[in-house]
Amino acid sequence: MKRNYSFKKVLLISAVLLTCIVCMDAHDFTVDGIYYNFNADGESVSVTYMGNSNSSSVYSGDVVIPSEVTYNGEIYPVTEIGGYAFAKCSSLTDVVIPNSVTSIGSDAFWLCEALTQINIPNSVVSIGGDAFTRCISVTDIFIPSSVTFIGIHAFSNCWGLTRIEVDENNTVFDSRDNCNAIIETASNELLAGCVNTVIPNTVTRIGHSAFLNVRNLTQIEIPNSVTTIGEYAFDSCVGLTQINLPNSVTVIENAAFRDCSGLTSFEIPESVTALGSNVFSMCSGLTSLYIPANVSSIGYFLVTRCDNLTSLVVDPNNRYYDSRDNCNAIIYTEENQLLEGCKTSTIPYGIEYIALGAFYECYDLTQITIPNTVRVIDSDAFHGCTGLTHLEIPSSVIAINFEAFRDCANLVDVTFKDGLEYLDVGAFRGCTGLTSITLPSSLKSLDGLTFYGCTGLTDLTCLATTPPKIEAYDCFSSVTYSTATLHVYPSAMESYQKAIYWNYFKNITGVQYIPGDVNGDNTLSITDVTALINLLLEGDYMNDAADANGDGTISITDVTTLINRLLSGE
Repeated sequence: MKRNYSFKKVLLISAVLLTCIVCMDAHDFTVDGIYYNFNADGESVSVTYMGNSNSSSVYSGDVVIPSEVTYNGEIYPVTEIGGYAFAKCSSLTDVVIPNSVTSIGSDAFWLCEALTQINIPNSVVSIGGDAFTRCISVTDIFIPSSVTFIGIHAFSNCWGLTRIEVDENNTVFDSRDNCNAIIETASNELLAGCVNTVIPNTVTRIGHSAFLNVRNLTQIEIPNSVTTIGEYAFDSCVGLTQINLPNSVTVIENAAFRDCSGLTSFEIPESVTALGSNVFSMCSGLTSLYIPANVSSIGYFLVTRCDNLTSLVVDPNNRYYDSRDNCNAIIYTEENQLLEGCKTSTIPYGIEYIALGAFYECYDLTQITIPNTVRVIDSDAFHGCTGLTHLEIPSSVIAINFEAFRDCANLVDVTFKDGLEYLDVGAFRGCTGLTSITLPSSLKSLDGLTFYGCTGLTDLTCLATTPPKIEAYDCFSSVTYSTATLHVYPSAMESYQKAIYWNYFKNITGVQYIPGDVNGDNTLSITDVTALINLLLEGDYMNDAADANGDGTISITDVTTLINRLLSGE
């Protein structure tokens, strides 16, 4: 969806954000070591922290919050615990919350790892998002009947929890069947679970982050009433070794099983139609994954960092995706787009697009052949593939997008066949093993940070007769311009010496070339004939290698000379 913000709207949003930041870092007064802010009504107050987001650890030990506080002779009821009020108070062991409090703000007790119990009074109506996130020492939670709102992640990362209960008189939430979980009654969505949760057969959705980082969860049964596994539902459940999904499940949302490193196998039910992004990313124990026939939607980064994955197969009856030619990859059939790969993948001929993050941080990928049908290598496609040492970019590739080969630190050799037109931001950023590189004559532009961090790059050849446009000064910012050498065709040297950013190179010399090697790949082939004809049609006579017969001019006779040399096997 296109978003069009006016300048006035941007200023307004910025002002609101700035106001929020100022408010977060301020308190109105202090009584008995507790910091307070006036609420909007001016007649009540909320507990806050001392005014510096790095100093919230001021609260420690046992803290008793009064139901009312006197300031300047006036009595104010304490009705809220504000956002971040006790956040990161690592030495806080107990907090007594009075019956005057109706709201516990977002992140109020975030990262209070020494807090051993949470007593929520029957006055509290709202519990904000992340309110008790990472309170790892808490073992029991009781939600009173008064609570009508619980924000996202309110009790996530509380891996010490063994008991969760909702008051039976609560009309919004429940813990039916003694399930040890919080369920939203109207929607039958399980919002928060723990190691002892038993999911009732009436739950239809496992909610966002419901079991996030319940690291001691080793097994759980999903009943056949469940249709959706929500985002981050079992994220970082590292102790989970097996999980069986029923055929009622149709959707598995983003990162649902991310970092479940104990899983060695996973069977996706035939009923599933949609898989979100990052569903199995960082499942380092997973060795195989089979995509069933009914899956019609798959997000990006599905199996990123699945280091032991060797089998990635799509059911042959799937109409939307395939694994043609036993490629061990997921291909979006309609667009010939390789969506996901693993360390044993091959890229079949006919693939036109290597998708966003297809091989992201696939450390054990040691070699890959890119066929001469691929047109675009998208962002982060091979980001962090440190096992790659050699790479050949075929002439079909016209664009290499954002950080496509970033941090391929052991890449020492990259060969470009003529055809590439565009290198996006950071395309080879951090490729510290590169010492030399030859850019093809077809290249038209390079964006910022393209070779940033390529500290070993000392020898650069660019075969484009017109200096490609460099979009930002930091394209080669890690190169030592005073000692590095830039090789270009002799007839183009003056152009490079005048071109912005190219003229940073202090040593610009004439390139050594083979007469007739128009595309600069150090071999003579029919592609050089095509390239030479295109030069003549465009009126470009600066490619010195195009002078195949050595008469000092570029003309149709050079085409004849080149064809004869190819026919004679030179």
